[in-house]
Amino acid sequence: MNQFKNDREPISWFAGEDLEMLEAIRQAQLTYSDFLGAIEAESRRIFPALDEALVKYAFPATKTGVKVEHIFISDIELRGDKLCGTVASEPLYANAVKEGDSIEIEPSRVSDWLYVIDGMGVGGFTFKLIWERFSEQEKSAYQNQPPFIWLNLR
Repeated sequence: MNQFKNDREPISWFAGEDLEMLEAIRQAQLTYSDFLGAIEAESRRIFPALDEALVKYAFPATKTGVKVEHIFISDIELRGDKLCGTVASEPLYANAVKEGDSIEIEPSRVSDWLYVIDGMGVGGFTFKLIWERFSEQEKSAYQNQPPFIWLNLR
């Protein structure tokens, strides 16, 4: 399991102070226990109920001009009392992890969460804001793509 350097230090979410995005992240943080509860319940099931579970996670960026890179973590599971997952894409700005690395999830670094049950998403606070900001052309392009397809945003 990869433990990247400085993973428990406070993070600076957005240099531009995007207040709406900060509020969406705050909502994700405030309700993180709901996500954790769903994952804990899933771990006790004989037959899975969740179609998908994702965390958007803030890694310290190493490239100039970017402080944090938000990357999807998939394959979420409990290992003992720790929530773990897999880095789901190759980072562009953070070099402490790479796609496919298994990490322990530190709750203070979660910038969003989403789980899907019966095709409907729960959570996805930042994704809902991003959707609101999309142009009609962008909405048309992404409406059938995860995570937007799960959020019933049409």
